[in-house]
Amino acid sequence: MDFSMQEMIKSLGLGMDDARVVGIWGMGGIGKTTLTSAIYAHISCQFEGCSFIENVREVSEKGGLKTLHERLISEILMEKDLKVGNIGSALSTIRNRVCLKKVHIVLDDVDESTKLEKLVAELDCMEEMIKLLGLGMDDARVMGIWGMGGIGKTALASAIYAHISCQFEGCSFIENVRQVLEKGALKTLHKQLISKILMEKDLKVGNIGSALSTIRNRVCHKKVHIVLDDVDESTELEKLVGELDWFGFGSRIIKTTRNQHTLIRYGITHIYKLDELGEDEAIELFKSKAIRKHQHMGRYGELVHCAVKHAKGVPLALKVLGSFLCSRNKD
Repeated sequence: MDFSMQEMIKSLGLGMDDARVVGIWGMGGIGKTTLTSAIYAHISCQFEGCSFIENVREVSEKGGLKTLHERLISEILMEKDLKVGNIGSALSTIRNRVCLKKVHIVLDDVDESTKLEKLVAELDCMEEMIKLLGLGMDDARVMGIWGMGGIGKTALASAIYAHISCQFEGCSFIENVRQVLEKGALKTLHKQLISKILMEKDLKVGNIGSALSTIRNRVCHKKVHIVLDDVDESTELEKLVGELDWFGFGSRIIKTTRNQHTLIRYGITHIYKLDELGEDEAIELFKSKAIRKHQHMGRYGELVHCAVKHAKGVPLALKVLGSFLCSRNKD
């Protein structure tokens, strides 16, 4: 590996949790594309999706933004015949289907006339969440994700869990906390939490006191990552996971909830709110579920807008409606 390539890879900060943009500049013919091609080939295996877009300036000057969008999205999603509509449609696809992926993109030969925000949109949409988590800090921290049901809290927490779990000594993702506790199954949650963190499959737990004692005595020195999905005001978190200061330095706990007061009640100040999708984003998500690739949008326009209005920007509702209508005709 030559020196210039080593310097570039150092600038990319592989292994860091931020979303990062790195630029290479130099006169025409100096070897910028050759260098980026070599780096692309060397590091692409570390990402979930990759795209190398050549001659961006030239293609954009010819009005080929749609061509660039189709190539970018189809390569990252690995959907060969994917088609995109207008700019809003393409950016919605990027935001909704690409934003939770760890991606590597090369935009070759851009200039001042290239409107990058129209090409790649907000590929760093996870960055705010990562910032709130404060990875690298020595404090034990609790973070909350709140939003209405079906908005995507669990999906976001799952994506982050998959992305950062390798940085911890023990991890546990506890789903449907509220629902399980309503059935009186606190012992089930304790067993799942403790066995996953300690990696002891057949671990047995007794009563609440016994379980909390195990957490305090055997987990307290570990740097752990825990997700408690779907908690509410009736959830007595201290009976489930104990006290925050029981966990090792650098530990991170994420709680998802439909009610912001649940987070405020426990003094959680690092909070991320998930909002409903905008109209363009909602239309794209619904179309991706409801309309087959060989079908045209035209004859379904009225149906699409009616369904989107009914779903009120809730991703889960859009997916369910779209899937339900997929195999049915317009009537």
